[in-house]
Amino acid sequence: MSSHAHRFETASRDETACRAIAESDLLSVLTDEKCRGVLRALEADSLTVTELHDALGVPVSTLYRKVDCLVEAGLIEEHTRFRADGNHKSEYVRTVSAVSLDVDLDEFTVTVEDSERTVGR
Repeated sequence: MSSHAHRFETASRDETACRAIAESDLLSVLTDEKCRGVLRALEADSLTVTELHDALGVPVSTLYRKVDCLVEAGLIEEHTRFRADGNHKSEYVRTVSAVSLDVDLDEFTVTVEDSERTVGR
């Protein structure tokens, strides 16, 4: 596997935006079982790392590393959950609804469909 970048396509309702991402980085995130678990857990709602821990049983320290990788890959976003007591927490929301990989002999293309879900609690 080479370290050059391939096209990473993000299809949205209004427009298609493209950005380059190193193939090894994206494949690393998508093939990581715990990263995929985080993506599945975020399918219906935004969650904090503590809530992800409760849902997945993965150590909190591991989850922080996984969410950092997913944020860097553009597959989730970090938002702030404001609380009346001032104890605000970071929560994570999935920004994609689907990821597909098209493999050709010479290259591959990853297509990511943006999530239409909005964050709000």
